[in-house]
Amino acid sequence: AAVKVYLVAAEDERTRRRLAERPGLGADALATDLKMRDASDAPQMEPADDAVQIDTTELSVDEVVDRIEGLVRRAAAGVR
Repeated sequence: AAVKVYLVAAEDERTRRRLAERPGLGADALATDLKMRDASDAPQMEPADDAVQIDTTELSVDEVVDRIEGLVRRAAAGVR
């Protein structure tokens, strides 16, 4: 792929986002579930050597999309 992206976010922000999506869940239970999922997914979730890591903790969805679009435009133009 011309552009490889690896998205990350702080654990507390990931928990906040999941709670917003699923308000019926308890924060402690959700945080525990995220930790367990992260631990089980970790072996398969290594970013590619040439992936661009984007920390989405302080970004909106639109800002993340804008950054990825910028990476794609630069790749298409041959700019690194």
